[in-house]
Amino acid sequence: MKETEFKNKNFYWIIILIVGGLLLKTIFTTFYYNQSVGILPMIVQFLLLAFIFTKHKYARIGIIIWTTLFLLLFSVIQLAQGLVKNFNYGIDINWLEYYLLISVNLIVGTVVLFYTIKTTKVIIVNTKQQSEFSELPKQEIENSEN
Repeated sequence: MKETEFKNKNFYWIIILIVGGLLLKTIFTTFYYNQSVGILPMIVQFLLLAFIFTKHKYARIGIIIWTTLFLLLFSVIQLAQGLVKNFNYGIDINWLEYYLLISVNLIVGTVVLFYTIKTTKVIIVNTKQQSEFSELPKQEIENSEN
């Protein structure tokens, strides 16, 4: 059986806090603003959180894909969208908070992505149950049959 090994326990809990916090934000945004488009990210984040808690073999690749798509790619798209709006309607100081939030997403996403690649791996775990006779040398088992 394979499972994901987190070499750093602090990173394990930090990634749970990040995904859990963003899941709570997504749930609030989806139901408060009645946006059904938030259901897909909510499902993805819930599954990722379940994979991380159980240290499932797909937790590592799930973190990598989730970070790449939801934290990095979507943040770059939002950044480009904001820049296009600013170039069309003029630069406004009120957009500074928007750009800071996207910058934080990009920084956190980059750190999580590189740290996941560096400190996690999928390992094979031996789950076979051994009987009390499997530890005896073969000669003793044969002698006990006589």
